[in-house]
Amino acid sequence: MKIFRAGDIRGIYPSMVNPELGRKIGFAFVKLLNKNGVEKPRIAVGADARLGSKEVREAVIEGIVSAGAHVIDIGHIPSPVVYYTTVTLELDGGIQVTGSHNPKEFLGFKFCGRGAEPIDYDNGIKDMEDFCKSGKEIVSVPGGSKEEKDISEDFINFIAGKTKLSKNLSIVVDAGNGIAGDIAKRLFERIGCKVDCLYCEPDGNFPNHLANPLEKNTLRDLQKRVVETGADMGLAFDGDGDRIGFVDKRGEIIIGDVLFSLLVEDTLKRSPGSKIIYDFICSKTIDDVIRKNGGQPIVSRVGYNFIRKLMRKNGAELSGETSAHFYFKENYGYDDALFAGARILEILCNKNLDEFIESLPKYIVSDDIRIACKDEKKVLVVDEIKKHFQEQNVKISDLDGVKVFFDNGWAAARPSNTTPVIVARWESSDQETFNRIGKFLIDIVNSYIEKYDASE
Repeated sequence: MKIFRAGDIRGIYPSMVNPELGRKIGFAFVKLLNKNGVEKPRIAVGADARLGSKEVREAVIEGIVSAGAHVIDIGHIPSPVVYYTTVTLELDGGIQVTGSHNPKEFLGFKFCGRGAEPIDYDNGIKDMEDFCKSGKEIVSVPGGSKEEKDISEDFINFIAGKTKLSKNLSIVVDAGNGIAGDIAKRLFERIGCKVDCLYCEPDGNFPNHLANPLEKNTLRDLQKRVVETGADMGLAFDGDGDRIGFVDKRGEIIIGDVLFSLLVEDTLKRSPGSKIIYDFICSKTIDDVIRKNGGQPIVSRVGYNFIRKLMRKNGAELSGETSAHFYFKENYGYDDALFAGARILEILCNKNLDEFIESLPKYIVSDDIRIACKDEKKVLVVDEIKKHFQEQNVKISDLDGVKVFFDNGWAAARPSNTTPVIVARWESSDQETFNRIGKFLIDIVNSYIEKYDASE
C-alpha cells in the first residue's frame, strides 16, 4: 500500500504509520518550511481519537522540536481546528494526525501551510516522502520549543458568531466515537439547540459503527434515535470532523446533493453571482441549482486539497463534494463539518425541507460504488477504461479519472485518492436508463480489473 498520497499520508497503524514515521514527518515538515524560506516556523499539531494517535502526535512534536521549530500542541481535536488555529494564530503550518473516515486500523497525517494553504504531494508531501525513504538520520538542532493551547472555545465562538437560529431546535448528534463529539455538543448548545449525544465519547475501536456518514448503514442508530426522541433532525460526523451526514425528523437520510443545494441557494442569496465549486462526480442537480440561482459553476477534481486550491485561485464562495465535505470562503476555505452543520441548521429553521426537495431537478444518482483494486493498478485500470471510450469517439471528461456522457445521463470511474478502490458513480433522469448505465459501468470496470489481475 502506498502511504504517501495525493492529498495526505495514510496507512495501517502501527506497521506503516507509527511513532518512528511520526518523528520523521515532523522533522521533514520543518525542513520543507525551511526550504520555502521560513527559518524558525511555528506549527500547530493536533490529533483525532484513533488508536495510536496520541503516541504518533507526540512523536511528530518531537520531530518538529528537534528541527528547531516551535510547536503549538492543541491536543485531540477535529481536523478543522488545526486549520482554524493555523489561520487565526498566523502560524506557518499545521499537522493533524488522523485516519479520517477510514476503518480503525488506519492512521495518517494531513497538512497545511500558512493561512491553511493546502499542502499536497506536488508541493510538500513528496519532499517528506523523499526524506523518510532516504535513510537519513534526524540530526537535532537547537532552538526548538513547544507549548500547549486549548483553542476549542475560540473555534466554537467563531462559528457561533456567524450563526443565528430563528427558533430552538432539538437535535441528535452521532459522532461515531470519533473526535468531533465534545466540540459538536458544545457548539450546537451554544447556538441554542437541545442536543442529545449518541456515541460522542472518543474511542479508537469504534465499537458502535464506523465514523463515516457517507456509508448509510452507519446512520441507522441516528435514524432510530431521532424518531424515538421526536428530535427535529440528526447530525453525524466522521472520525475527524470534516464530513457530515443529516437525518430529518422522520429519520430519513438527507442526501449530500440536497445539503449542497441548500448551501448553494443560501450562499447565492448572501453573495449574488458568486462562484461555486463542485467535484467531478457531483449530480447534475448541483450545476442546475447553481445556474438557476445566478451562480458561476466550476468543476474540480475530487479531493479536499484540489478543491481548496481551486477555491483560492478563483475566489469561490462555496465548494462541496459528493462525500459531504463543504468549504466556505468566510471560513477560510477549508472543509469543516461543524461549520457546515451550523449553517445548514440555520437554513432549515426558515425552510420547508420537503418543498425544497420537491423543487429540485429530478435525477437518479447512485451512491459511490467502491470496487476493490490494488493501489498500484487502479490508475492503470482507469486509464485503460478512458482509452476504451476515447476509441469509441464518445463525449468524455478526463479531469479526474473518466466521465462518460450519454444522451440521458453519465457514468464515471476514478481511482480513489485514499484507499485501494476504484470509485464508480452514475446518474440518469429515468430508472431504466439508470439501471442500464450502472450495469454497463460496473461490468466494464470489473472486466479491466480482471484483465490486469490475470496478467500478474
